[in-house]
Amino acid sequence: MLPAEFLSHPPISPTAHGALDELFIDRGYLASPLIPDLHTAGVAIRAKAWTSRNGDRFPKQAFTIDLAAGHVTCPAAHTVPIPPRAITVHFPATTCQPCPRRADCTTARRGGRSIALHPQEAFLQTLRNAQQDPAGRARLRMRTTIEHSLARVQRIQEDKARYKGLRKNTLDLRRVAAVTNLQGVARRPIAA
Repeated sequence: MLPAEFLSHPPISPTAHGALDELFIDRGYLASPLIPDLHTAGVAIRAKAWTSRNGDRFPKQAFTIDLAAGHVTCPAAHTVPIPPRAITVHFPATTCQPCPRRADCTTARRGGRSIALHPQEAFLQTLRNAQQDPAGRARLRMRTTIEHSLARVQRIQEDKARYKGLRKNTLDLRRVAAVTNLQGVARRPIAA
């Protein structure tokens, strides 16, 4: 749990340290209001897109969502239009009930399958396409060194702030980061 001082701290400007060309972030930060603005401004956002789960049935990614044409196509090749300003697309019962792949798609007794559309669906599709591309996967792998370092910091510091006050917790985080860096140096082989 973050102390109240962290929550009330003003955000750092994304251009405080110069022009931003590329941003490597965890998918948890995709909901930030800065991300769509940065993406629109031409900053390359590198993150894994959220994936939807549907048990052992078809996930959302199995459907073709064509925002430009304004329709969604299911794995059985049934297509429905996307209504204007829709946040959910519904396949009618007349389409889903007789479908031979229905058991692989939905458990709905009445009606058909529905697909939720994210407000940033086009952006998320861009991220998913990058994950499928070998060059995009290679760029995403650059994040792992940072993620592993942060995981080590979290393992040492754990989930809770140890002290009261921003200053003491900032000092504690810097101490943990220094220990993590020293552990990393100790793991490296000595060059002869």
